[in-house]
Amino acid sequence: MKKILLIAFALFFTTTLLQAQTRVDTPESVAPANEAVKQMPDVILDWTAVVNATSYEVMVALDENFTDVVVHEFTPYSAYQTCCLMFQTQYFWKARAIDGEDVSGWTETRSFTTFDFLELNSPANGATGEKANVTLKWKEKLTGNSSKLSGFTHYQIQVDTVPFNGTSPIWNAFPAQKGQKEYEVKYLYYGQTHYWRMRAVHATDSSAWSEVRSFTTDNTIALRKPDNGETNSRLNHELRWTEFKGTQTYSYQIHINENWNNALMYFVDSIRVPTPPLKYGTTYHWHVRGQNMRDTSGWSEIRIFTTAAAVNPLFPENGMDSVSTKPQLKWSQIKGTTSYKIEYSKNADFSDSFVAYKPTSDAETSPSYYLIETLAHKTEYFWRIRATTSYDTSDYSEVFSFTTMGATGIDDYFAKNNVTLYPNPASGSTTLQMVVDTPSQASWSITDLTGKLIRTGDVRLNTGINTVGIDLKNMAKGVYLLNLANKESIYSTKLVIK
Repeated sequence: MKKILLIAFALFFTTTLLQAQTRVDTPESVAPANEAVKQMPDVILDWTAVVNATSYEVMVALDENFTDVVVHEFTPYSAYQTCCLMFQTQYFWKARAIDGEDVSGWTETRSFTTFDFLELNSPANGATGEKANVTLKWKEKLTGNSSKLSGFTHYQIQVDTVPFNGTSPIWNAFPAQKGQKEYEVKYLYYGQTHYWRMRAVHATDSSAWSEVRSFTTDNTIALRKPDNGETNSRLNHELRWTEFKGTQTYSYQIHINENWNNALMYFVDSIRVPTPPLKYGTTYHWHVRGQNMRDTSGWSEIRIFTTAAAVNPLFPENGMDSVSTKPQLKWSQIKGTTSYKIEYSKNADFSDSFVAYKPTSDAETSPSYYLIETLAHKTEYFWRIRATTSYDTSDYSEVFSFTTMGATGIDDYFAKNNVTLYPNPASGSTTLQMVVDTPSQASWSITDLTGKLIRTGDVRLNTGINTVGIDLKNMAKGVYLLNLANKESIYSTKLVIK
């Protein structure tokens, strides 16, 4: 009987002990995979959750026997994020579950190796055509690891004009990590090959240096406007060139020869600038270069352009017949001109000529001038124009000639009929009255003494008295010309606004 009791007690003790030992299940390792490489120094160790487990014990060591333990922690979660592990180092890890005084068995022992160096992205090795500011980019995920870069505080980026040989590089930056995947290095040297590399840094370690890449910056700036060889150019040109990143100021020269003797140097921080005062009919050379705090680029190509030498007469056309005795002269525009000198004469050598001046601006796209005096009938006239500014005068245009119409036309029509403008002087409005003996279709206009058109309108004249009310509001005080015209000619009378 005593023997039976001993056996029963032994069975009960064994069963109870076995139940205590197996009450907490052993978790299984999840990540990282065994022998994983290129892991972050803050890699997350993950295992399966265990029912009834109140905490977990995790160990990380430098050897698989766990004699050189670097992490020994307890956590309520079925995962643990490491911190500040050494770069390019193999680690071993395991974990187990805890429920009060009960513990599970350890997971399998797995190993992983932290990454050794960062992987560069752009510029490509040997790249050319870079500007003096270059954006360096690197991969945010290493080959063979889907996790983004993490676990370190800073990058160390070095850039130099020689391969790294232990001397201090020209650029040595430490941008914070914080998810950054690019860095702009500023004010590089123009037209030189630069070398760059980088590594990761945290409080206790630095990774190995990445590969060394090179790139070469441009040495010259590309010009845009005016086009090379442009002719008949305006006088108020704008020089334009492309932006060169990493350039703080630009210097340019514009001169009448490419030897640049006595040429002035202009310094600007813009990529488009107005030219200094230019002369008519002159060929100019220009080029640009850039400067930053470290270097000056080479000069750009030399471009040339030639300003217009003279205007072109347009109307009346050369040799035109039956022209009105009060014609409107028209010519081409040279932008940058401030006034035009108009000259006409009965003589080809312009002796005894009439001269008028007309102010202008670039807003006037079609320059013209109404002659103030009435020309003689059936007479040949010669005319020419020249452009002026405060610092230069163009050549005279080509000489054009025209012949006025005969002595029949609207001039005689209005001369033999009664034309009255009242009141004159006027203010606010005036009335044009015409008594005619035959119907006619005509138009009226008001111009100032420079020929600028102020008002215009059409009128159908019937036999008898015709009146046209003309609004003079918003017109400045002064002397104007009121013109009547049909297809053949123009009749004018003076209008004074008081």
